[in-house]
Amino acid sequence: MFVSKCVKARCPQLAFALAALVIAMPSYAATSSTGSKWIQLHPTHPFPARTAFASAYDPISKKVVVFRGTDEVNEFNDTWTFNGSTWKQVQTPISPGARAAATMAYDSSTQKIVLFGGFQGFAFLNDTWVWDGASETWTQAQPTTVPRGATNPSLFTDPVNGHVDMFGGYQGQFYSRSMYQWTGSDWLLLNPTTTPYPRAGAVAVYDPAHHNVVMFGGISDIWIV
Repeated sequence: MFVSKCVKARCPQLAFALAALVIAMPSYAATSSTGSKWIQLHPTHPFPARTAFASAYDPISKKVVVFRGTDEVNEFNDTWTFNGSTWKQVQTPISPGARAAATMAYDSSTQKIVLFGGFQGFAFLNDTWVWDGASETWTQAQPTTVPRGATNPSLFTDPVNGHVDMFGGYQGQFYSRSMYQWTGSDWLLLNPTTTPYPRAGAVAVYDPAHHNVVMFGGISDIWIV
């Protein structure tokens, strides 16, 4: 028997954030040497305490780009960048609408960051936005193929062609295992012979040592016997 544990649309997409407990937003950096460790940073302008935000590294500007999420009361639409020592809020002419639980990834073929989905209130969003790190601007894409609105899909750079691939996400009633690829102007539905189980909130990253993508974790259905 399947038992739903959430009465609000946002519950499944925030569960991965440790029950969405928002008390602080410290910044950390990790060393990559043999004695690797985490170091807490103390930026001049700290990032506001939020959860369910979207983030990606932009090689063009050499900054981490963050599209802000929620404070558990409201969703926000401000854009922030981090250069390794300082957070900066970027004032953009236009931007995606306020949302939480969207996902972003860098598309090396177009040299832009792609953002998809998220939720606003009880609405599951299916719009696509592109971030240009050179001009620090957002542009809304107008794809012919529009994937179903979802929260926390896994977006990652395809190791073969550099495009952004998207897998899964929570669609309001079910978890998805659909997979799409961003061509630079449209979403192309992919049909791999095998896929992971349906899920949302999984982490997928490129492994340069083996030239593939590793996906781990996520949230799927909760079953109680």
